[in-house]
Parts: sequence; C-alpha cells; structure tokens
Amino acid sequence: MEENKEGKKELKAHESLINFLLLLNLIAAVLMTMPQVMEKWEQELDLFCNISIIIFTIEIILRMISTWKETKNPLRFFYKETGENGLPSKWESWNIFDFVVTLLSLLLLFQFTTDVVGIRAARLLKAINGVRIIDRNDRMKIITESLFKSIPYIAGMCVYFLMLYLVYAILGISLYRETNPELFQDIGTAFYTLFKIMTLDCWTDISETLMENHPHCWLYLVSFIIIAAYLLLNIVVGILLDSMQEIRKKKNRDKWEKRQQTIDGIEQQLKEIKELLEKNNISNIKGKD
Repeated sequence: MEENKEGKKELKAHESLINFLLLLNLIAAVLMTMPQVMEKWEQELDLFCNISIIIFTIEIILRMISTWKETKNPLRFFYKETGENGLPSKWESWNIFDFVVTLLSLLLLFQFTTDVVGIRAARLLKAINGVRIIDRNDRMKIITESLFKSIPYIAGMCVYFLMLYLVYAILGISLYRETNPELFQDIGTAFYTLFKIMTLDCWTDISETLMENHPHCWLYLVSFIIIAAYLLLNIVVGILLDSMQEIRKKKNRDKWEKRQQTIDGIEQQLKEIKELLEKNNISNIKGKD
C-alpha cells in the first residue's frame, strides 16, 4: 500500500512538472512574437524550447516503454482495443496527438527542417508543444472531443446557414441595391452585410441607413436576426452541449466498466484463494485420519 501511495505521488509530481513545462512553452511562444523581448532573450528562449523538446521526447518514450511492459506490445500506446481481425478498433487519439506534436517539434531541432520553414517559423513552432496542455486537463479534453464529435451536425447546420444567407441575400439585393449598393451590391457584399447583422455588429447603423429610404426594412432585418442569431446559433450551441453530455456519459461508463473489471478480478482471486484453503483443509483432515 505504501509503495502504491509513493508511486502515485511520483506520478502526480511527474505530471505536474510536464504541465508546468507545457505552460512555460505557451508563454515562450507568446514572448517570441515580441521583437523587444527577442532582442534581449532570443538565445535563452531558443535554448529553453530545445531543452523542453528533449524532455517531452523522453517523456513520450518512457510512456511508450511503460505501455510496452504492461501489454507486451510496443504499438499498444496508439490504440485501446483490437477487433476480430486483429487490427486496432479503438485508437488512443490523445496519445497519437502527443506523439505527432512531439515528433514535429523534435524535427525542428535539425538544421534541414529549419532551412525549409525558416528560422523565425522554426522558433515559434518549437513552442508548439504548449498545445499539448489541452490533453492534460479532462475538461479541455471533453470540450475538444465534443467539438470533433459535433462536426457532422455542424456541417449540416452550415447548409442551413448557406440556404438562409442565399434567400436573404437575393431578397436584399432585389430590394435595396439601387438605394444602398454599399450594402447589397452583389452576393459577396450582401453575405458580408448579413454576417455583420447576424453577429449584431453595427446592425443598428445598417438598419438606420436602410430605413432612410425603406421604412419597412425592419421586417427584413428583425426576421433575419431572429432566425440566424437566435434560432440557428442556439441550435449549434445545443449540438455542442449534447455532444459534451454524451462524451461525459461514455467516460463515466468506461470508468464504471474498469472498476467492475477490477472487482471481478478481485472476486476471482478470492474464489481461488478459498478453493486453495478448502483443499488444504481437506488434505490436513485426511492426513490426521
């Protein structure tokens, strides 16, 4: 028990150190965009990023070795389960993300990659490891996974937005192009005007400009705002929330299954111990007889 507690403490200390380094890499990436800072601390920031890359590379290698020892399979780091055909069925997406980001930053330590992307770009990309802080936080992971899970539904909503924009753009061009060509000259201009209205950015100025010549244009503007800014955008938010809820339920289900497997394993061990004790008792009784 004490060894387990010490192991957990060491693991937490290790994770805290990596999280701290990732956060410092993000700060370094911001500092590298400041010319005043780069004039004084260019070499120091570059050296820090190089050392961080080496540390992150060692961390990934150690994690892969640990997985290898547990599963006897060096590639198990990249996937969770295999299907009936023996091929991976569930991938460890966050482990793959860590590996790819670390590999890309590691390549930037070599001169040939610096020559390809340029010195300035290489310096900024070296701090790319900072984005790995996303998968170090469970809440950020849930948000990211929900975004990816919602992509098919959001793509469908984009079709609705496109249809809505086309209808209102054509209507706006036919009604207001002659008096307000700066707002509804063509499809592109109309789309830009409608986008500003949907985001409620200066929509009052647009409405005042239109109402100088078209007093009833408020029907056009208000109906578009209600449909686009309130109904459709709220549907997108609802899709994201629903995806987040599904992912949380799945994670809770996975945790419960792991706990159930652990309990089943303990019960099986207790049964085996009980059977051994019964056999020993029977053999002892026979020996006495």
